[in-house]
Amino acid sequence: MPPPGDWVSYENARPIEGTRFRLCEVTEIDSTNRALIDANVRGEPAWLALIAGHQTHGRGRRNRTWDAPPGSGLMMSVLLEPPVDTASVHLLATAVGLSAVEACRSFGAGAQLKWPNDVVITGPDGSMAKLAGVLAESVVLGEAVSAAVVGIGLNLRPVPGRDAALGRTIAVLDSMTPTRIEPRELGLLILHQLERHVQLVYDDPATLRATAIGESALIGRRVRVELDGETLVGVAVDVDVAGCLVVESAGRRRTLTVGDVVHAGVD
Repeated sequence: MPPPGDWVSYENARPIEGTRFRLCEVTEIDSTNRALIDANVRGEPAWLALIAGHQTHGRGRRNRTWDAPPGSGLMMSVLLEPPVDTASVHLLATAVGLSAVEACRSFGAGAQLKWPNDVVITGPDGSMAKLAGVLAESVVLGEAVSAAVVGIGLNLRPVPGRDAALGRTIAVLDSMTPTRIEPRELGLLILHQLERHVQLVYDDPATLRATAIGESALIGRRVRVELDGETLVGVAVDVDVAGCLVVESAGRRRTLTVGDVVHAGVD
């Protein structure tokens, strides 16, 4: 593996058989997303993946931090070509989330998507525990979007005290599978699934939408969504072709481009 640090050389990135991806692995880095954004600025082409054993400054949506001790999870980002409609870059996050759902299910974990960017495990009582978070970012050179970077952080091992510190239950893959899954093993499986889902973003977003609806943990459930300046309560009824959540509240439907679903219940 390349040594820890803020700069990564991708000369020895290995092609992943059956995909267009090349994979580079590092023991430690500040942020895999940041590293791939810089890589594209320096001229690295799309279809590059980076896995880190540890991130010192992992980022989530809305500038939240993603803290995971070394070896506790999969920390991976991918550098991709942007969609023709650059407003649909966030659909690439959906593609990564779907790929993670399918990979986790292959190990026996009943994962689902939670809009806009989480992979969750839903309990018998309808409660949802976060298994992974996904973050998509555009790379802008001049006035054009040159690429998109999508990162995923997925919990593999329990971290003592983390649930108490966060005030909520965090799902870990180890507790749901009969065998211990290694980060690289999971990452490779996600990349194989991602090859197909990313192509749908480019060629057939309607099919990607239908798949995302089928894997959603929210559709048909009563939700409470925190928006800028207000809280919306209603029933999640759809995800549109742009990846926005449609909530029916007080007799009308609202299409949400951003927001945090802080509760989902079963009527």
